[in-house]
Amino acid sequence: MHFYQDKKEIHFSDFENQFPAEAKILGLYLEQSISFQIEDNRIKLESPYSNPVFVNAQSKLDYHKKYFYKNSIYKEPLAKAVGIKKGQDKPHILDATAGLLGDTLLMYAMGANVECCERNPIAAALCLNAINTENLNIKFHFSNVSDLDLESYDVLYFDPMYSEKNDKARPKKEMQIFRDIVGIDADAKEIALNLKEKSNRLVIKRSIKAQPLLAEPTMIYNGKSTSYDVYLHTNK
Repeated sequence: MHFYQDKKEIHFSDFENQFPAEAKILGLYLEQSISFQIEDNRIKLESPYSNPVFVNAQSKLDYHKKYFYKNSIYKEPLAKAVGIKKGQDKPHILDATAGLLGDTLLMYAMGANVECCERNPIAAALCLNAINTENLNIKFHFSNVSDLDLESYDVLYFDPMYSEKNDKARPKKEMQIFRDIVGIDADAKEIALNLKEKSNRLVIKRSIKAQPLLAEPTMIYNGKSTSYDVYLHTNK
């Protein structure tokens, strides 16, 4: 693992002094052959496919704020899936697959009390860096989701990384390095079954063209290209 600042490589100890929380995650994985760039308070993952990759949380939140200024939150398929309803308290949600915070930030923008979990150290460091840099009120867990107290949440949200079925499904260039590093969630069904046992409300995201990961969803909310399968009261 390599770290660069102002086009010069720096030692891990120097990185650790600047980013102690991120270094705590990355310190056990220094043998990995990847590189980070440091720009101000941000760490960026170097990619052979595109510009360096980082989580621009504020830009995403600004986009969501602008969108919801003109569009109702309550009509959004994701909001319906996680149980966000007008006039009711927002649910306490665990995003079990933080990735690069895409859906975490969307639910955060919807007003949900959201926490997130990520088990891949590279993705986790990028997520934590964004949360700390933007001072977001999002609790982050670098952990396997099964190690958390899952029954303390109103909703568990699961968006596993699936294998690519064809070239048309390939991710955008800036996301290809992320897919290379994180890889597919080969244990997605096993994790989903565990989440289902521990939750009153489990939401699983998938492509609208794909079959549900688990059988017999209680409800399905469809967007233009995405479906949200909802499993209710599964521990009763």
